[in-house]
Amino acid sequence: MSDRSSSGSSHSLRSRGTIEAAAASGTSRKVPAVWSKAEETAFLEFLLKALPSSGDGGFKTATFNQAATHLKEKFTQQRGAEKTGVVCKNKWTAFKKAYHSVIEIKCTSGFTWSDEHGAGIAD
Repeated sequence: MSDRSSSGSSHSLRSRGTIEAAAASGTSRKVPAVWSKAEETAFLEFLLKALPSSGDGGFKTATFNQAATHLKEKFTQQRGAEKTGVVCKNKWTAFKKAYHSVIEIKCTSGFTWSDEHGAGIAD
């Protein structure tokens, strides 16, 4: 038996020729929202201003909906899918996950981290 995997293959095992990945899975993916640095900054600044009214439980759905409206007004030419309240909430979750990952790295013994230079890994 071969150890080679066909997971990355674009050929069907039963037919000849290529198949589309979306057709093979039976589903199609939504176009993702594309965030520019300016949009990310404006989003975080909006949440920072909304922080005092968020209470102890974090940001509410209404806050993310307001953030989406703010982004639509400020950035009329957005790339990718529309930035809705749900998209904004998911972006906030991704920011928090990245933040906690950095904090974990900073606390790891034997690993260096600088807020200015990051992990110091060169390309």
